[in-house]
Amino acid sequence: MGYYLNAFIGKSRDINCICKAYNLAIPVNLDQDISLIPLTEDLFDQINELDATEGVDGFEYLTVTIEMNVLGAIKEKPLAYVEVTYFGGEGGQTGIIWKDGKRNAELAYGQEAINIVLRTFDVIADHNKDEFDTLGFGRYRHTQDWTQSGDHSATNC
Repeated sequence: MGYYLNAFIGKSRDINCICKAYNLAIPVNLDQDISLIPLTEDLFDQINELDATEGVDGFEYLTVTIEMNVLGAIKEKPLAYVEVTYFGGEGGQTGIIWKDGKRNAELAYGQEAINIVLRTFDVIADHNKDEFDTLGFGRYRHTQDWTQSGDHSATNC
């Protein structure tokens, strides 16, 4: 069985900027004041403005247009984006962290991108768990499933 996630991650109060700029953004509340916004196909099209723009190196779904538009929406607030793909025990994660209106860190393809992102946002792992498991990133297997989870809050945007 596979695991696929493309999502923006940040502090719940900061992630609202994306919701205000893009009505198709659906925030999912996690613990420790962290939220994620799944980059669904519809949200991708909305932020990317249906543009055939070039991709950001190392990412399948993050384009130059999406990065530019998201940076315009979040201004100086910190935000991250991750892409995760696993199938049959093979795969990995990559991510990018923006802060102060620019790239702060680019996380190379590997096994720890989400944990690194979560540590950046001061997530504290529970005993005998990593940050990924502490916030329940394994509860849904596909990006789209997060939007149908019931964990999101219309009052967040």
